[in-house]
Amino acid sequence: VFRFKSHRRQTVGMVLWMSLMAALLGALLNGGVSVLLGSGREPVTAIASEYGVKGFWPSVLIIVVLPAVLEELFFRGVMFSALERSGTWPALLLTSAALTMIHGDLHNFTGPLVSGLIYGYLVYVLDSVWPAMFAHLVNNGLVLFLAQATKNYSALGIWSFVLLIAVFCFCMFLAFSMRALDHQIEKGRIKRLQYRSAGETLNGIFISPGM
Repeated sequence: VFRFKSHRRQTVGMVLWMSLMAALLGALLNGGVSVLLGSGREPVTAIASEYGVKGFWPSVLIIVVLPAVLEELFFRGVMFSALERSGTWPALLLTSAALTMIHGDLHNFTGPLVSGLIYGYLVYVLDSVWPAMFAHLVNNGLVLFLAQATKNYSALGIWSFVLLIAVFCFCMFLAFSMRALDHQIEKGRIKRLQYRSAGETLNGIFISPGM
Protein backbone atom coordinates (compact mmCIF):
# COMPACT_ATOMS: atom_id res chain seq x y z
CA VAL A 1 0.00 0.00 0.00
CA PHE A 2 2.91 2.39 0.65
CA ARG A 3 4.30 1.88 -2.87
CA PHE A 4 7.89 1.29 -1.76
CA LYS A 5 8.88 0.04 -5.20
CA SER A 6 12.52 0.76 -6.01
CA HIS A 7 13.03 3.75 -8.26
CA ARG A 8 14.42 3.37 -11.79
CA ARG A 9 17.66 5.26 -12.27
CA GLN A 10 16.65 6.07 -15.87
CA THR A 11 13.91 8.38 -14.57
CA VAL A 12 16.07 10.21 -12.01
CA GLY A 13 16.56 13.19 -14.32
CA MET A 14 12.83 13.56 -14.91
CA VAL A 15 12.13 13.43 -11.17
CA LEU A 16 14.82 16.03 -10.47
CA TRP A 17 13.51 18.52 -13.05
CA MET A 18 9.90 18.00 -12.02
CA SER A 19 10.80 18.42 -8.35
CA LEU A 20 12.56 21.73 -8.99
CA MET A 21 9.73 22.89 -11.25
CA ALA A 22 7.07 22.00 -8.66
CA ALA A 23 8.96 23.75 -5.85
CA LEU A 24 9.33 26.99 -7.80
CA LEU A 25 5.74 26.83 -9.06
CA GLY A 26 4.47 26.43 -5.50
CA ALA A 27 6.58 29.35 -4.28
CA LEU A 28 5.42 31.60 -7.12
CA LEU A 29 1.76 30.72 -6.60
CA ASN A 30 1.93 31.29 -2.86
CA GLY A 31 3.77 34.55 -3.45
CA GLY A 32 1.06 35.71 -5.83
CA VAL A 33 -1.66 34.86 -3.31
CA SER A 34 0.22 36.74 -0.58
CA VAL A 35 0.37 39.81 -2.81
CA LEU A 36 -3.40 39.62 -3.41
CA LEU A 37 -4.39 38.90 0.20
CA GLY A 38 -1.70 40.86 2.02
CA SER A 39 0.89 39.55 4.43
CA GLY A 40 0.27 36.06 5.74
CA ARG A 41 1.54 34.09 8.67
CA GLU A 42 5.02 34.33 10.12
CA PRO A 43 7.88 32.73 8.16
CA VAL A 44 8.59 29.09 8.92
CA THR A 45 11.74 30.04 10.80
CA ALA A 46 9.68 32.18 13.19
CA ILE A 47 7.12 29.39 13.63
CA ALA A 48 9.87 26.88 14.33
CA SER A 49 11.39 29.13 16.99
CA GLU A 50 8.00 29.27 18.76
CA TYR A 51 8.24 25.51 19.25
CA GLY A 52 11.79 25.71 20.57
CA VAL A 53 13.46 24.55 17.35
CA LYS A 54 16.84 26.24 17.15
CA GLY A 55 19.85 25.63 14.95
CA PHE A 56 20.26 24.73 11.31
CA TRP A 57 20.06 20.93 11.43
CA PRO A 58 17.11 20.73 13.85
CA SER A 59 15.26 23.16 11.54
CA VAL A 60 16.08 20.99 8.52
CA LEU A 61 14.79 17.91 10.34
CA ILE A 62 11.55 19.50 11.62
CA ILE A 63 10.71 21.76 8.65
CA VAL A 64 12.15 19.86 5.68
CA VAL A 65 12.60 16.14 6.32
CA LEU A 66 9.85 14.95 8.68
CA PRO A 67 6.92 16.67 6.92
CA ALA A 68 8.06 15.38 3.53
CA VAL A 69 8.43 11.79 4.72
CA LEU A 70 5.34 11.53 6.92
CA GLU A 71 2.96 13.50 4.70
CA GLU A 72 3.93 11.58 1.58
CA LEU A 73 3.69 8.24 3.37
CA PHE A 74 0.13 9.01 4.43
CA PHE A 75 -1.32 11.10 1.60
CA ARG A 76 0.42 9.52 -1.39
CA GLY A 77 1.40 6.17 0.09
CA VAL A 78 -1.85 5.24 1.85
CA MET A 79 -4.63 7.67 0.95
CA PHE A 80 -3.91 7.83 -2.79
CA SER A 81 -3.81 4.03 -3.05
CA ALA A 82 -7.08 3.73 -1.11
CA LEU A 83 -8.89 6.30 -3.26
CA GLU A 84 -7.50 5.10 -6.59
CA ARG A 85 -10.36 2.64 -7.04
CA SER A 86 -12.59 5.70 -7.64
CA GLY A 87 -10.32 6.79 -10.49
CA THR A 88 -6.86 8.29 -10.87
CA TRP A 89 -7.96 11.92 -11.18
CA PRO A 90 -10.28 11.81 -8.14
CA ALA A 91 -7.46 10.25 -6.11
CA LEU A 92 -5.01 12.93 -7.27
CA LEU A 93 -7.39 15.80 -6.54
CA LEU A 94 -8.62 14.55 -3.16
CA THR A 95 -5.18 13.74 -1.76
CA SER A 96 -3.83 17.10 -2.92
CA ALA A 97 -6.82 18.93 -1.42
CA ALA A 98 -6.51 17.04 1.87
CA LEU A 99 -2.79 17.84 2.15
CA THR A 100 -3.52 21.48 1.37
CA MET A 101 -6.25 21.80 3.99
CA ILE A 102 -4.10 20.50 6.86
CA HIS A 103 -1.86 23.55 6.36
CA GLY A 104 -4.82 25.70 7.41
CA ASP A 105 -3.62 28.86 5.67
CA LEU A 106 -5.02 30.57 2.56
CA HIS A 107 -1.58 32.04 1.86
CA ASN A 108 -0.25 28.49 1.65
CA PHE A 109 -3.13 26.99 -0.34
CA THR A 110 -2.44 27.12 -4.07
CA GLY A 111 1.19 26.06 -3.81
CA PRO A 112 0.60 22.76 -1.95
CA LEU A 113 -2.50 22.05 -4.05
CA VAL A 114 -0.69 22.26 -7.39
CA SER A 115 2.54 20.73 -6.08
CA GLY A 116 0.53 17.89 -4.57
CA LEU A 117 -0.92 17.08 -7.98
CA ILE A 118 2.62 16.78 -9.33
CA TYR A 119 3.71 14.59 -6.40
CA GLY A 120 0.69 12.34 -6.92
CA TYR A 121 1.42 12.14 -10.64
CA LEU A 122 4.99 11.00 -9.90
CA VAL A 123 3.69 8.33 -7.53
CA TYR A 124 1.21 7.08 -10.12
CA VAL A 125 3.43 6.96 -13.19
CA LEU A 126 6.47 5.56 -11.35
CA ASP A 127 4.47 3.39 -8.91
CA SER A 128 6.70 4.54 -6.06
CA VAL A 129 6.38 7.03 -3.21
CA TRP A 130 10.13 7.79 -3.14
CA PRO A 131 10.04 10.38 -5.99
CA ALA A 132 7.21 12.24 -4.23
CA MET A 133 9.21 12.30 -1.00
CA PHE A 134 12.20 13.70 -2.85
CA ALA A 135 10.10 16.37 -4.57
CA HIS A 136 8.53 17.31 -1.24
CA LEU A 137 12.00 17.55 0.34
CA VAL A 138 13.09 19.91 -2.43
CA ASN A 139 9.99 22.04 -1.88
CA ASN A 140 10.46 22.24 1.89
CA GLY A 141 14.14 23.01 1.44
CA LEU A 142 13.26 25.90 -0.85
CA VAL A 143 10.72 27.18 1.71
CA LEU A 144 13.34 27.10 4.47
CA PHE A 145 15.90 28.81 2.24
CA LEU A 146 13.49 31.59 1.25
CA ALA A 147 12.42 32.12 4.85
CA GLN A 148 16.04 32.43 5.97
CA ALA A 149 16.89 34.69 3.03
CA THR A 150 13.90 36.91 3.79
CA LYS A 151 15.12 37.24 7.36
CA ASN A 152 18.70 38.07 6.37
CA TYR A 153 18.41 40.08 3.15
CA SER A 154 14.97 41.73 3.06
CA ALA A 155 16.50 45.17 3.71
CA LEU A 156 18.62 45.03 0.55
CA GLY A 157 15.67 45.45 -1.85
CA ILE A 158 16.69 42.56 -4.09
CA TRP A 159 13.36 40.72 -4.27
CA SER A 160 12.36 42.07 -7.68
CA PHE A 161 15.51 40.45 -9.08
CA VAL A 162 14.85 37.24 -7.13
CA LEU A 163 11.36 37.09 -8.64
CA LEU A 164 12.71 37.46 -12.17
CA ILE A 165 15.28 34.75 -11.54
CA ALA A 166 12.60 32.46 -10.06
CA VAL A 167 10.31 32.92 -13.07
CA PHE A 168 13.19 32.27 -15.48
CA CYS A 169 14.28 29.14 -13.59
CA PHE A 170 10.69 27.87 -13.45
CA CYS A 171 10.30 28.21 -17.22
CA MET A 172 13.63 26.46 -17.74
CA PHE A 173 12.79 23.59 -15.36
CA LEU A 174 9.33 23.26 -16.93
CA ALA A 175 10.87 22.86 -20.38
CA PHE A 176 13.39 20.29 -19.07
CA SER A 177 10.59 18.44 -17.23
CA MET A 178 8.37 18.18 -20.29
CA ARG A 179 11.26 17.03 -22.46
CA ALA A 180 12.31 14.38 -19.94
CA LEU A 181 8.72 13.26 -19.43
CA ASP A 182 8.15 12.92 -23.16
CA HIS A 183 11.36 10.88 -23.45
CA GLN A 184 10.30 8.49 -20.67
CA ILE A 185 6.86 8.01 -22.22
CA GLU A 186 8.45 7.21 -25.60
CA LYS A 187 10.70 4.63 -23.92
CA GLY A 188 7.70 3.08 -22.17
CA ARG A 189 9.25 3.50 -18.73
CA ILE A 190 6.27 5.23 -17.12
CA LYS A 191 2.53 4.69 -17.17
CA ARG A 192 0.07 6.97 -18.89
CA LEU A 193 -2.79 8.51 -16.95
CA GLN A 194 -6.05 6.62 -17.31
CA TYR A 195 -8.80 9.04 -18.31
CA ARG A 196 -12.48 8.60 -17.60
CA SER A 197 -15.49 10.60 -18.70
CA ALA A 198 -16.25 13.83 -16.85
CA GLY A 199 -19.27 12.21 -15.22
CA GLU A 200 -17.26 9.25 -13.93
CA THR A 201 -14.56 11.56 -12.62
CA LEU A 202 -17.07 13.74 -10.76
CA ASN A 203 -18.79 10.67 -9.33
CA GLY A 204 -15.42 9.36 -8.22
CA ILE A 205 -14.77 12.61 -6.37
CA PHE A 206 -18.12 13.23 -4.70
CA ILE A 207 -19.01 9.67 -3.71
CA SER A 208 -15.52 9.00 -2.39
CA PRO A 209 -15.12 8.58 1.40
CA GLY A 210 -12.12 10.89 1.07
CA MET A 211 -14.42 13.74 0.09
